[in-house]
Amino acid sequence: MASVSHVTNPSPNNSSITHPSHIVVSEDLKQAAIDHLAYLKEYYDHPEYVQKQACEYAVYRYEMFWLPFLAEVGDLEIVPPLDVLFVWHSHMLAPTS
Repeated sequence: MASVSHVTNPSPNNSSITHPSHIVVSEDLKQAAIDHLAYLKEYYDHPEYVQKQACEYAVYRYEMFWLPFLAEVGDLEIVPPLDVLFVWHSHMLAPTS
């Protein structure tokens, strides 16, 4: 997954803003987008995952098993099952929801 880092510059009102020329993408963003689209296609190729009950169960598994597991093992690079991965992905996109 691509990561983005930036350098902030002070603005006249003492808040910091990121100048676009200071954004550094750590990997090939085009390839990351292609990989992401492939992931979404794989998910939607399984219509059983978009059923309400399946989505609710995936959220349950994410909250009850996956998050505690990650908290216990730390920075281990593993990928959850596809349905849980989609919930995780959604949580990263909207962490306060």
